[in-house]
Amino acid sequence: MREEDDIQSLRYGIDALRLLNGRESISTADLVAALGISRGAAYRVVNTLHALGYVARASERRGSRYRLSVRVRRLSDGFDGDRWLLHVAQPLMLEFTREHGWPLTLSTPAGDRFFVRYTTDHATQRVLRRYRAGFYRSVLLAGSGLLCLAHQQEPVLSSTIRELQRAHDPSVPVIRDPDVPTADDEPALRALLARIREQGYARYGEAGDRETTLSIPLHLSGHFVGTLAIRVMNVAAKHEPSLRGHLQLLRDIGARIEAGLAAAAAAAPTTPTVAATVAAAGARRAPGG
Repeated sequence: MREEDDIQSLRYGIDALRLLNGRESISTADLVAALGISRGAAYRVVNTLHALGYVARASERRGSRYRLSVRVRRLSDGFDGDRWLLHVAQPLMLEFTREHGWPLTLSTPAGDRFFVRYTTDHATQRVLRRYRAGFYRSVLLAGSGLLCLAHQQEPVLSSTIRELQRAHDPSVPVIRDPDVPTADDEPALRALLARIREQGYARYGEAGDRETTLSIPLHLSGHFVGTLAIRVMNVAAKHEPSLRGHLQLLRDIGARIEAGLAAAAAAAPTTPTVAATVAAAGARRAPGG
């Protein structure tokens, strides 16, 4: 391939990433219309970005759409937001679990899903099921996901709800919290998201499960960057005072993590761009569990 062709291909790839950064997801047809390229060129662009890990398929169905993956965060001034967040949160989370016994989970937003970055399940016996980091889940199937959805801004929120509506298949049984509406009931879902934003936490419990999850948002410079969740057995959260006690413990450790993030941001050489980088990563579609 000629040198000028290589440069033009790079331009198309960068333009595609810029387009995705302003939208919930795109299709190859969107690329054709926005960039004025052929359908074959659009396929090569998204397939290359997908192979490199910078975009993920929003659906495996025919006519797939694509969204940004978390890997694009590593393109910003050499700053890996996820690794930075993990570096601050991991030791504090382990300290908490060893002291109190309850497992904690750190997650980051990923469009219509969220991604579990770290869990302390391995450090405690107070678990009914052990989870590992590295999986995605629908935002409607966990408190952390609901928090991620609640912190999306318009028009991204409306776009995500439409994606959830398209993906919803009533014929496929899904174990879920009966108090969480499906995306098809958009008014009820939006009302729930408004309550979550107002109260500053989400509570989630799957039907028939013996565990309750409480999730809170994590912020850096006022920007939402992820969630911190605690799972407690229902017998330990049966009464409201006990539930409030666990929520306060969670908020205390969350505040320590946020303080650590703020201190790291203040010490980083890229301080002027760190908060903006993390904010953009948290608002974008990436990957989610």
